[in-house]
Amino acid sequence: MNREDTPPPAASSDVFEGNASIGLSGTLGGISVSASASSYIKFTALSGARDTGPPCYLLEIDQAKILLDCGWDDAFDPETIPHLKSIAHQLDAVLLSHPDVTHLGALPYARSKLSLTCPVYATLPVSQLGRLAVSDALSSRTALEPFDLFDTKDVDKAFSGVVLLHYRQNTALGGRNAEGLYITPYPAGHSLGGTVWHIQKDEDRIVYAVDFNHTRENLLPPCAFITPGPSLDALSEPSVLIVGSRNALDGVGDSASAPLSDPQVAFGMAAVGRRVREGAIVETILGTLRSSGSVLIPISHPSRLLELGYLLHTEWERRRHPWPVAALGWTWSEVHAQARSMLEWMGSEVDARFQRDRENPLSISRIKFLKTTLELSKLPAGTPRVILCPSATLDRGPSRDLFLTMCIDPRACVIITERQKEDTAAGRLWKEWAKRVAGEGTRELPGGVSVETEMAVKLHHKIPLTGDELIAHHRAEILRKEAQLAELQLANPLAAPSGDADADSEDDALVADVEEARNPLLVHFDAYLGPAAGRGQAAQFRMFPSAEGRRRWDEYGEVIDPEQYMGKEMHFGNAEAIRGRVAERGKEDSMDVDVPSVPDVESGAPEVPSKYLTEDRVLQVRCTVRYVDLEGLADGRSMRNILPGVRAKKIILVHGLQAATDYMQSFCLSNPSLTNEVVAPRVGETVNVSTARNMYQIKLTDQLVSSLRMARLGDYQLAFVDGVIRFPPEGGDPILDLPPADGLGSSLTAFQQPSIIVGDMKLSKFRDVLAAEGIRSEFAEGGVLVCNGGTVAIRKSASGQITIEGVLGEDYYKVRQLVYAQHSIL
Repeated sequence: MNREDTPPPAASSDVFEGNASIGLSGTLGGISVSASASSYIKFTALSGARDTGPPCYLLEIDQAKILLDCGWDDAFDPETIPHLKSIAHQLDAVLLSHPDVTHLGALPYARSKLSLTCPVYATLPVSQLGRLAVSDALSSRTALEPFDLFDTKDVDKAFSGVVLLHYRQNTALGGRNAEGLYITPYPAGHSLGGTVWHIQKDEDRIVYAVDFNHTRENLLPPCAFITPGPSLDALSEPSVLIVGSRNALDGVGDSASAPLSDPQVAFGMAAVGRRVREGAIVETILGTLRSSGSVLIPISHPSRLLELGYLLHTEWERRRHPWPVAALGWTWSEVHAQARSMLEWMGSEVDARFQRDRENPLSISRIKFLKTTLELSKLPAGTPRVILCPSATLDRGPSRDLFLTMCIDPRACVIITERQKEDTAAGRLWKEWAKRVAGEGTRELPGGVSVETEMAVKLHHKIPLTGDELIAHHRAEILRKEAQLAELQLANPLAAPSGDADADSEDDALVADVEEARNPLLVHFDAYLGPAAGRGQAAQFRMFPSAEGRRRWDEYGEVIDPEQYMGKEMHFGNAEAIRGRVAERGKEDSMDVDVPSVPDVESGAPEVPSKYLTEDRVLQVRCTVRYVDLEGLADGRSMRNILPGVRAKKIILVHGLQAATDYMQSFCLSNPSLTNEVVAPRVGETVNVSTARNMYQIKLTDQLVSSLRMARLGDYQLAFVDGVIRFPPEGGDPILDLPPADGLGSSLTAFQQPSIIVGDMKLSKFRDVLAAEGIRSEFAEGGVLVCNGGTVAIRKSASGQITIEGVLGEDYYKVRQLVYAQHSIL
């Protein structure tokens, strides 16, 4: 009897493994060969491994190279992402998960300087809010320090080409290397448009969930891991799960093995509900305001601004508090404006609230949006206020400027809602807070503490040039332009200068306006203009080799530049004059007027020549500090409950401190419900996480293929292979051909092959098969599927092994036959 005709033996307990590696298999001369649908998968941590650095990871699936996030920090130091430079030009795709600098800050730099040309995929909020977050961080950096790695044009260009996807939109990646690869974004919580990525090729499925939140917030939905339905089914039982371990120690403080006096356990304070934490932060704010102190809340990215803004607006609207609340950031007013049109990304409850109340939940009129610290003068003078501002590190931007003035005030309070690195100002404040609350011996939500310490900081200043320094700068600029023009004329003496002469002259006039506004006594001159050229006169170019460019025309006539007809005060260089008039008008009415600051990075106006100074200062910190976790991430206790339900075959731990990563790895290895294949690579380390570890490419001859007896499973056809491997003399892939025609040896080999079962059955979907056959089923404790009141039980282990147990009878054989029907038997 042939192997295919042999019925499976009847037994009261059947155990078999559904092999997820579907394809051709067999024995060739004692060597096991698999030509399967499994892929060769490698993972490399470029940054953000065994630390809380920005996430940036390389995922290789066969020949395809995918970058998972492209994170940086607000320092924009290339030394922190050295590995990205070597692989940027080789990438086939980039997947972005959250709209903050930590997850996508290096994208403009990679596009403009590292030859990154592949498609970038993200949801609409991640792309639009991410662009604003990077622009805001760039503005804060260039306002105080020289910076030339990228500019606002590079930011706009990098994000304008992002491929926008909706949640659950299955998309095929393009390119020869990425053929057969599909990506699907799912809700991650934590941020507006935040994404858990599902990546699939054949039977291999990778889930990337570095930062997610399991709870529903005021505006943001929870992650797809806990939402029953198709999303949860799609993310369950992946071949590889890439997950962050940032909060792995949360809840460890509940254990007697973790002494509360250890400052590290401040990471693991007993987790409390979101409502309790929100109430604690409101209580701290109101207590500080009633004591005539102001409150500073540094925030890392736009989504946390929206959540905190909604919380404070609701409280202020309900209680009618008199104190002002301001959101201070270069781009935050635009963040708010764009988020108002993204309600569909905030979950069904927010949409239902909008349909019921007919009011946009983001109409947070109690929050006043300001661009620069100069606009704080719009707030009532001498009144305590609450200020939300970037960046969360307190090292740059408006948060740094305000911290310098507020830290010396014992009445003021700094509320930290997100943990930062210890080498940042916020990280050092958090450490001081953690030491004090750990010594109190309480496991409740710790309150604010008065911090009295000294903090050494490095301050950067940008000072406009004046006097001799300004004159020397202009002379150097003239010499530089002369050298450039000389090179151009030497290259092509007969060619006229490219570009529009009118536009150039208008730009020069604008620069002259700015310089004159800064220094009225400065004499302006241009080596290429005649001596009669002056203010209010048409420019007369000198004789050869200078030439006047041709004017631009379109179908309506000569192209007109509106700035030519603007008054001098309309230019950004004289924005102070506008501010003066706005301040006077503000006494008459309360209309908000957005006035660009000087310099405004987004305006594109020429900057006033400046110099940069660095100052080392020791701050005398005397303010109150409190930490309340509102970063919108799943805590460690919840992660330890969620991971067993995902049932991943392999787990990669990233984006967590060394202690948190080691603890999470130990937990996974000691938990029988989780796989024992758990890796935690270091930065720069590459790990092989392929489903099949030994894989080879081989060609089959036509004669061999025609002799195979195929069995169908889904879209695949399977068969055993018996043949001989030959290596072509000219090189290339080896060839598998029919064995020598000795007859007996080949037939005996085929007859002796054991039967195997191929397939990967999900118990949740198998319930539908049972219901269609009239068999009742339900899940019992431990994920066991019980049929017809307990007569038959089906178990599935983390490795994919299926066990059928029950009393021999009609129900047992019927259920077993249905299980076999979901597989292919070879």
